[in-house]
Amino acid sequence: MNAQSVTGIIYDIDDKVIPGAIVSLIDLKNDDIVDYTLTSKDGFFKMDLVEKGAVKISINAIGYRKKEVIININTDGKKNYILTKDEEQSIEEVILTHSNPIKIKSDTVEMNAKSFVNGTEKNVEDLLRKLPGVTVEEDGKIKIAGKEIEKVMVENDDFFEKGYTLLTKNMSVRPIEKVQILQNYSNNKLLKGVENSDKVAINLTLEDNVKRDWFGSASLSSSFFPESFYSEKLHLAKFGKKTKYFLAASTNTIGHSNIGDIGHLIKPSIEDEPGFINVDEDAYRFGVDSFIFLPFGSQKAKFNNDKLLSANTIFNLTNKMKLKITSLGNFEKNSISKKAITDFNFQDTQFTNVEEFFRTSKKNDYFNKIDFEHDISKNTTLKYSANLSYWNNYKNEHQIFNGLPLEIDQKTNNFSTDHNILLTDKVNENIVWLNSIRFLKQNISNRDDSNQFFFEELVNDFQEIQNYNQTSNSKFQFLGFISQLLYRTQNENLWDISVYNYNKTQKFDNLMGYKNGSVEYFFPEAYKNYFENINNDFAFSLKHTASFKNFKINPKLDVHFTKNQLKYANSNNEKFFYFIPSLNFSWAVHNKGKLNASLFLSRNNTGVLEIMPNYFSQTSRNLIRGVSNFEYLKNSGATLKYSYGDWSDRVFINIYGSYTNFHNYLSYNYNITQAYSIANLISLRNRNDYILSGEFNYYLKKIRSNFKITYANSTSLYEDQIDDGNFRQVASLYNRIGLQLKSGWKKNINYNIGTNLNISKITTDQQSSKVINQQAFFELIFALNKKTKIELKNSYYSFNGYFNKDNSYDFMDFKLTYDYSKNISLSLIGNNLFNVVKFKETSITSYSAYTSEYSLFPRYVMLELNFGL
Repeated sequence: MNAQSVTGIIYDIDDKVIPGAIVSLIDLKNDDIVDYTLTSKDGFFKMDLVEKGAVKISINAIGYRKKEVIININTDGKKNYILTKDEEQSIEEVILTHSNPIKIKSDTVEMNAKSFVNGTEKNVEDLLRKLPGVTVEEDGKIKIAGKEIEKVMVENDDFFEKGYTLLTKNMSVRPIEKVQILQNYSNNKLLKGVENSDKVAINLTLEDNVKRDWFGSASLSSSFFPESFYSEKLHLAKFGKKTKYFLAASTNTIGHSNIGDIGHLIKPSIEDEPGFINVDEDAYRFGVDSFIFLPFGSQKAKFNNDKLLSANTIFNLTNKMKLKITSLGNFEKNSISKKAITDFNFQDTQFTNVEEFFRTSKKNDYFNKIDFEHDISKNTTLKYSANLSYWNNYKNEHQIFNGLPLEIDQKTNNFSTDHNILLTDKVNENIVWLNSIRFLKQNISNRDDSNQFFFEELVNDFQEIQNYNQTSNSKFQFLGFISQLLYRTQNENLWDISVYNYNKTQKFDNLMGYKNGSVEYFFPEAYKNYFENINNDFAFSLKHTASFKNFKINPKLDVHFTKNQLKYANSNNEKFFYFIPSLNFSWAVHNKGKLNASLFLSRNNTGVLEIMPNYFSQTSRNLIRGVSNFEYLKNSGATLKYSYGDWSDRVFINIYGSYTNFHNYLSYNYNITQAYSIANLISLRNRNDYILSGEFNYYLKKIRSNFKITYANSTSLYEDQIDDGNFRQVASLYNRIGLQLKSGWKKNINYNIGTNLNISKITTDQQSSKVINQQAFFELIFALNKKTKIELKNSYYSFNGYFNKDNSYDFMDFKLTYDYSKNISLSLIGNNLFNVVKFKETSITSYSAYTSEYSLFPRYVMLELNFGL
């Protein structure tokens, strides 16, 4: 045999075993880490597949002097070691390996940024994609071990909360020294050590030479073949002790989003955050349909001209007061082209609609926010935040529907303001009292105009209608307060008691009509809405966490008294008194395995669209009507989750399953014709949803790469109805399996290769439909020398078959980067080298198959100049 194991036990000078010591195996030739492990509770360690010969053993443990010895595997494969205490070591820090740039400090995992970059990164987002355990999704959302992070901070100051994509998409990676992953993170510093937190946040630390001085970066890109596209970015920052600035400006015509999703910035939402009031309703958001449903996002199909300006400042007014100001303007011009073929098949009816769309839009976003924090005393903090948001959106859409041309115009205006006050008082080391008030107001107005009318048979009293319009307004107002007490007992049990009152008002109106010359006519009452819904919810919540060694139990009970008043033709007043219980279990099966389970009963109220008593036009050929009543929709169920290891371990496994029974739910009664469709919401009982997902990660030491298998399955069993006929049993199933192999060390060659298989199936008691989609991807980053790198990306998509040549697409991009100096780099970029200009995919419903063909960005080659400021 050419390989064997190294084993041993670590003792101190008193012959006591040392658990948790880090034992690293180091190659004498290049000082690289061959393997590493931690000693068990008995001080034992073992490393397999060790090549014969001489190696260095490095042993590191908290409170002991580091020990390094050179051994010969042939003779010293089994050997015990003794560590001596280091009296001067007081920092709880462990260097994970001899040269591996990862450190663990209590709840913080710290990574040396320079050890993960290779020169191809344009921003912080690109760096985070390369860190072990970190996933960055297409929209910029960051997850660690499947859980979304709370925020991305710079030098422990937070600019954008969960709207962090504004930072990660625009800040250069050059000045970053370390990335810190903060586990068990508390958003409120006075809750540290009292609350039970499983939140995760990221903090970026900067190199010393950029602190307190202005720094930044600029990127200038322009294509020269075959068309002219460009992308330009500028960011400036200064992070002093008393004042911090982050300024960003960008413009591009290559489909990139400048800001990502900043919805959390405009309307903050934090789950299970003590003292924070979540608002789970909104005014109806007209005109925000994505229109693009592509597996690789909208970038390749969106012909754009976007501009961003953002100025953000943090003032440390005194040692006890901090003021943060956030301001941005985002201006988007987009054009999108697609063709859609819809094959309808239900009951004894079959027909096909062919539509062509060419949409142009112009959207302007303005957002301003202030956050003020005052430490009234060591144990009392006051926080106030307020934001003001306004955006307008103008769309023009040219359509050809079954050969008939039509023009559609839409104008939308949105205004919102959000205010929140939070007072936190840490009574003692075990008790924290929080009081909060939140006020939110949203006003959205919309106007739709079309030069064709498709609902003639529904309005027989009107003749020869040649156009159509609809004016709509949606308003939402929220006022709520909460008083919450957290008490951690001496035996580490936690009591969580809160009282709150939430008052919500929804107002909605819409008016449909048409013009004949200069005279405007309106349709009957069935095609207009004007209603107001006022809901007041007073509640008491009691939650307890009890710990018994490796077992935790967490019962919770919410008691609600609710008054609801719905006003439209008549006023309808109702009162509700109900309980919402839940029970959570947690069991540490062993030192790396954890089992979580929960039982729950929940209620969700109907929103503005579901309440709507009369018809509302969502598109020029679609009408929808609600249930004309306010309802609470009950559901109950159970979840089960098993975790093995952690994202930083060699083996990391997550398995999750859930079952939800919807006691009553909303479905649809469809009326479908070739010219239009009507969806009437109906209230039904007994829907069942099942979810099963899993993730398996294994680090392959031989090739220093991480292998990942993911699986997801969801099944929904429900009913719907067509043309007032019998209720149809519908089963909607989705399966996804993914394989990925990703290199995990900084070498001359790094790679990321994988495949995903997606299967969607919808079955009714009349028919069945299935769609199979497959994706394969390959990314290679190769360092030609210290200054020159090349990055290749290939993505393959296949539809309705595993490798269907008739409906498959292959995308190839490349980037060649030359580092002229530390602060200047030049890049040659090629996108869509195979010049795929059309992309077709199919989705299914219980009554149709919808095939979309998008026009894509053509092939282009671009020169890029990046330089640090």
